[in-house]
Amino acid sequence: MKTKEEILIEFGCPNVPFDENVTMYYPAILSAMEEYAQQQQLSIHAVSKSAFLDCNGDELKAGDKAIMTIKGLGAGQVKIVDHENQLQIFDTQMGYYPLIQALNRSDMVIERFLEYEEWFAKFEDEINTELAETGADREMDFDSEREFDKRYEMYLNAR
Repeated sequence: MKTKEEILIEFGCPNVPFDENVTMYYPAILSAMEEYAQQQQLSIHAVSKSAFLDCNGDELKAGDKAIMTIKGLGAGQVKIVDHENQLQIFDTQMGYYPLIQALNRSDMVIERFLEYEEWFAKFEDEINTELAETGADREMDFDSEREFDKRYEMYLNAR
């Protein structure tokens, strides 16, 4: 956040002393500060409503679960929440952390956790193609539901 002096310089009111003797400048000072505060709120609102993507290009939204990996420390499950009018990561150990800061860190990777239905929709064609190419889907005892369950378990265990 900018200081009062920086705001006044930006809005064309340099060298205004902040003391009780200056009364004619107060309306200009207040107007400049109100305009700056409105711009800050607009930029925060724009950032909070923009799309954030995880390491796989999946959009992160409030209510999502994600795997957060910090290089050298390990990984854990976190929640994406709307807190103080912006998307934040919530973890019981570290509390709230702004999502935009987490995504800009080079030592942190965020990967959205896919529920079964979403995972199935995303990988169904790919897995069916693989099964058809290898001939596994033509085996006599082949059970596609069991195969997809097994692969989803592998997805979960890889996290």
